[in-house]
Amino acid sequence: MVKTESIRDLVIKEKERITGIVKAQIECKKIEENEYDRYFNLIKKVSNDFELVKTPRNIIKNVIYTHKNNVRTIVDKISVPYNVCKIIYKGKLPPNINPGFSIAVEKHIKNSRYGWSDVDLGWKLKLQINFGKEFYYKSIRHFIKKIEDKVNSYWTTYNYEKKIELDKKFALEEAKKRFNPNGDKRFFCTKDNIEITTPKNNIKLRYYVTNENDKREVSFVIQYIKPDKNLPQKEVDELINFIN
Repeated sequence: MVKTESIRDLVIKEKERITGIVKAQIECKKIEENEYDRYFNLIKKVSNDFELVKTPRNIIKNVIYTHKNNVRTIVDKISVPYNVCKIIYKGKLPPNINPGFSIAVEKHIKNSRYGWSDVDLGWKLKLQINFGKEFYYKSIRHFIKKIEDKVNSYWTTYNYEKKIELDKKFALEEAKKRFNPNGDKRFFCTKDNIEITTPKNNIKLRYYVTNENDKREVSFVIQYIKPDKNLPQKEVDELINFIN
């Protein structure tokens, strides 16, 4: 029969083993947090568009005593707090745009050319955009330039699409004013064209919108006219003259 004191000694020994494991893990977490702090402080010297977020977590390990019959009993629990860190972009973005930036501070481990061993290139900023290729940076300016270039591309796309929508709206409103005085025609507008449908014909116009000196103007060019086969030529000619 195992003495109570012997069981106590085994539990203390197991607790010391688990404590050593947790201590080693916490030391790694502290080193990682220090690297996040170091890189974020460097980023702040160049840009205010980033934020370091720290979320409290705990490493929890059970101390387990195993009886002779392999029955395992939890006799203690070790819990040590640490922080999960991440850097987020908080700069201005177009509406409803998720930049897709995943920013971390990690050790850059690179496979050797011949696969004999991995090469530790030290702690770096790691950037991944929309789950694409991972980029590692020691240069803060190169890292920020990569972010800014991507943000600028989002704004370029947004402004282009916004201009298209404004042009479409303006062209459609002008077309209705010019070609639908009686309100009996149906209009369908796309990026470049407007289709006008009446009981007697179908007209497709290409529109061009200009904006000079804050004055927006639109011109229309006939793409085709599909008149009803019974429509007299005189009315077709009148329709063309009316649009032109």
